[in-house]
Amino acid sequence: MKVCLVTPYFAPARRGVETHALQTCIRLRDKYGHDVFVAATRHGHGPVLIEASACQTPIIGTRIGGLPFAVLDNTTGLLVEPGDVNALAGAIDRILTDSELATSLGVNGHHRVKEHFMRSASVEATNNALLRAMYGGREELQQ
Repeated sequence: MKVCLVTPYFAPARRGVETHALQTCIRLRDKYGHDVFVAATRHGHGPVLIEASACQTPIIGTRIGGLPFAVLDNTTGLLVEPGDVNALAGAIDRILTDSELATSLGVNGHHRVKEHFMRSASVEATNNALLRAMYGGREELQQ
C-alpha cells in the first residue's frame, strides 16, 4: 500500500516517515499512483485534491476552506476535522482496508472531476447560465 501525505509541515513529516522507516509506504507530496491521497492540512488545497481525484485516487481532506467543495464526504473522498489525528488515521485505515470503498471513492471522484471541473464542463455551464440570463427560460432557449 502506498499513501501520499500532503502537509505544510514537510520537514517534520519527512523526519517522522524516516524515523519509523515508512519510506516504502508513505511518499510526501506526490499525488499519482497511490492507494490514498491525504491532505492533512489546516489550509485549503482543493485543486490538489481535485487533481488526485482525476487520477481515480481516493482522497482524504480536512473540513476547512474549499476542501468540502472538492471532497464530497463518503462519496468522492473522506473528510476529517483539522488536527484530529485519530480521525485522520481512521480514515486512512478505512480506505486501505476496504477496497470496495476505495474503488468507489476513486471512481466517483474521477466522474465528479469530469462533470464539474474539466474545462468543457465549465464552458458548458457558463454558456447555459448566459443563455438563461439572456432568454429567461423562454421558448427561444429550447430551440
